[in-house]
Amino acid sequence: MIQRIVLVKLKADYATTVERNKIVEHSQNVLPTMRGVISAMAGFPADERARAWDLSITVVLETIADVSSLRECPIHQLYSRECLGPRMECHEAWNFDVSLQ
Repeated sequence: MIQRIVLVKLKADYATTVERNKIVEHSQNVLPTMRGVISAMAGFPADERARAWDLSITVVLETIADVSSLRECPIHQLYSRECLGPRMECHEAWNFDVSLQ
């Protein structure tokens, strides 16, 4: 099982409570429909250190190969191009194996 964690810094015009809520709500509706996604969630910084970022997005996938499949998914490409892309200043993404070793 792979947990993909993406932290997002929004452009100033979108780093408002209203805009962040719209993005999180849309993400929570769309992410679970993407190819290979077992579960997904999006949220806001919960403490001062996390406030360096505006949003977190987490998806769970079966295998690391599913990360590539996710990126190729037409729904993901549309989401990236029309939802996050125009609003995002930068992001960081990491993949973790959450299976027992």
